Amino acid sequence: MLAKSVLDVLNEQLTIERHNEAVYKCASAALKNIAWDGFAAFCDKQASGEAKHAAMIQNYLVDRGHAPVYAALDAIPTTTVSLRDGFRQLYDLELATTSHLKECYFVSETADDPQTCIFLQPLLTEQVEEEKTLSDLVAQLWRATDNASLLVLDGRYGG
Repeated sequence: MLAKSVLDVLNEQLTIERHNEAVYKCASAALKNIAWDGFAAFCDKQASGEAKHAAMIQNYLVDRGHAPVYAALDAIPTTTVSLRDGFRQLYDLELATTSHLKECYFVSETADDPQTCIFLQPLLTEQVEEEKTLSDLVAQLWRATDNASLLVLDGRYGG
């Protein structure tokens, strides 16, 4: 059994991962709608990763004797933004996710729960890669000065 503090932050993280999946799916749909198929495929891949993280947390909670809490998700706004701004928002989303994962780790460590700390380590390690990928994408989008450059990036991130 998990300490209540650990259970609470893990359920919050479960909600964050589910929310992130929805954000990436929404971004993918918006990008497909304006024929940025490569960027849309990238967002689909990211959404799948977020779903995998949510499933990992769900399974961990069950393995530790708890029923996961599936909090309601807020609607994802469908405002139109530039590619640069949209991917910057996704980068910020990953930064916030990392911050909450660190909180999960700290709470688990404080609760003297080394098993949960070990469980969280791969998620934290993966966040380094996610942040780097999105940081690079945002930087490349800012350097792209014309539509041809954007088309090259769209093809690169679709693969």
